[in-house]
Amino acid sequence: MASLLKLLLILIEWAVQLKRRDDEAQKQERLDEARNDPASYLRRFGRVQRAKPYDSRADMHDGGASTDKHDSQ
Repeated sequence: MASLLKLLLILIEWAVQLKRRDDEAQKQERLDEARNDPASYLRRFGRVQRAKPYDSRADMHDGGASTDKHDSQ
């Protein structure tokens, strides 16, 4: 019975370590994506929006991105 419990604990510990390793790999992928194309990465979460053609800020040289959260102002 004790050896079965030890085996179960080892399997649980192995699963936790595997999950942490997977989370770390996903975190690295997100960091790489954010470094390579920050506007696209932030746009996914609604932090950056594309500037509208009639917007006075449309002539900015940042790839057409605006950092305003809301256009209701």
